[in-house]
Amino acid sequence: MLPNRYLFGYHKLPAHRIRRACSATVLAVDADPYRFDAELWEHQGTAAWFFVSLPEELADDIDERCGHLAAGFGSLRVELTIGSTTWRTSIFPDTKRGTYVLPVKKQVRTAEGLDEGSTCSVELRVVAGE
Repeated sequence: MLPNRYLFGYHKLPAHRIRRACSATVLAVDADPYRFDAELWEHQGTAAWFFVSLPEELADDIDERCGHLAAGFGSLRVELTIGSTTWRTSIFPDTKRGTYVLPVKKQVRTAEGLDEGSTCSVELRVVAGE
């Protein structure tokens, strides 16, 4: 479960993370990508936003290792691959679901033949400095 510091998009850095964040300029935070399968779901609202939710254990690991790099609303920049499509976007903490959510744009859904409820294989790498 993600910490409550994301409740209002405020991300206060502990002192040990400030030193680590300021001492390194990185492009790829994790050399090995995270791999998982997840179901595509549609946000309940007026706009047609589609997401996959990261497994909670994976979200906890990402927060522990890369949370100090979080930007507005606790977002983290990522590079990911679904099928044969690779792109860069951000993952966002979702306190209601207790994990990060990953938006999947229409071009990717169309190219990979994904509809709501489809299971997709995701390869994700946290990136920074761009």
